[in-house]
Amino acid sequence: MSTRRRRRYFQGKRLVFLLIFILSWHTLPARGEPLAGVLFSPNTNFTQCSDATIFNVSTVERIYDTVTNAYDLSINATTGIAVTELNPELTVYSTARTEVILGFQTVYNELQALCPDIANGCPVNENKTVQLRKSFVLPGTGLPFADIITRYTAYPSTGNGSAWACVAFAPIGYLNPVWQKVFLYLSISFTVFAALVSLISCFATVSNTDHDLLLLTSNYCMLPAALRLRTPGFFDIIYYCQFVVVSGLLTLDYPRFYPLFTSIFSWSFLLVPADWIQNDIVDAIFSKWVPTSDEQGVNVVGTGMNVFSQAVDISVNGFFITALLYFALIVTAATCLCGALCAGVALLSRVSPFRFGGQFRKVGNFTIGTYTFPLF
Repeated sequence: MSTRRRRRYFQGKRLVFLLIFILSWHTLPARGEPLAGVLFSPNTNFTQCSDATIFNVSTVERIYDTVTNAYDLSINATTGIAVTELNPELTVYSTARTEVILGFQTVYNELQALCPDIANGCPVNENKTVQLRKSFVLPGTGLPFADIITRYTAYPSTGNGSAWACVAFAPIGYLNPVWQKVFLYLSISFTVFAALVSLISCFATVSNTDHDLLLLTSNYCMLPAALRLRTPGFFDIIYYCQFVVVSGLLTLDYPRFYPLFTSIFSWSFLLVPADWIQNDIVDAIFSKWVPTSDEQGVNVVGTGMNVFSQAVDISVNGFFITALLYFALIVTAATCLCGALCAGVALLSRVSPFRFGGQFRKVGNFTIGTYTFPLF
C-alpha cells in the first residue's frame, strides 16, 4: 500500500470514529452521575437512600402524563427530627433537589426551597407524619422509548449538609407518542403490503387453469405456485408481530418501556382496546362473579401479563373476550360477504342464465374457503 493510500485510509478511519463519537456523545451518562445505578428492591417502587431513623418512608407514588409531560410525585413518611425553614442563625434554608434521568441523560435537575413541597408546610415536628409533594413538567425529547428514573433529596436547614430525605423512585416506561404511531403504522403497512404481494402473485405467476377459489381462499390466499416466493407473506408478518407480543408477556426483568413497545403490536392478537367492551361486557360479567371459599382467584400482580394489560389498556379478564368479539366480527363480515356474493350470482343467473348459471359451484367453493381461512 502506497503512502498516499495509507494516509487516506487512516484519515477515513479517523472520520468514522469522529462521527461515531459525535453521534454517541448525547447518549453518554454524565460523569459522576450515580442515579442510573440505583438498584430497586423486588416488589417495591422506591429505594430509600437516607437514614431511616430520621426519615422513615411508608409509601410513595409517582404519576407521569405522556401527553403533557407532567410528573407528579408524593412521599408519605415519618420524620425523626424537626425541620424548620431556616436554621437558628437565619443563614441556611431547607432545600430539596429533584433529579430526573431519561434514558442516559439528565433532563431535569432543580434545587429549590423545601417547605413548599411539604403538604402542611414548615415547621415539621419530631416523630410526626409528613407528606412531600412535587409536580413539574419534563422537557420534550426525541427518543423513541426510554426509562424515567427520579430521585428526590431534601436537606434540612439544621442538617449540616446531610440529607433528611432521599428517595429514588422505580423507573417509569416512556414511549414517545409520535414514535408509537410510526411503529404502529409501519407494522400495519408491512402487513397490508405483504397481503397485496401475496394476492397479486397468485394471479401474476399462476396460469388461469390453476386458479381454484377453494384452494385460494382456504390456503391463506396463496396458491401452491405462489408459495415458492421468498418474500414474507401476510401471515408471516402477523406471526412476527405476535412473537413480539408473546415476548412482552413473559415475567422477566425487562426495561419498563418494553411492555409499552410490545403493546403496539397487540392488534395481531385482535387485542384492540374498546371502552364498550370493557365497560359494558367485561365489567358486567366479572362484577357478578364472586369466588367462594373453595375457589382460588388468579393473582397476576407483578407478572408480565399484568404489566402488558396496563400497557395495552385492556384488563387481564378482558383479553379473551376482546379477541373473541373481534373474531366474531370478522366471521360476521365474512358471512355478509358470502351472502352478498350468493345474492349477486343468483340475480345475475336470472338475468343471463347461460353465462352465470354455472357459477354457484365457484361461489360454494369461495364460501367454504372463506370460513376455513379465519378458523384455521
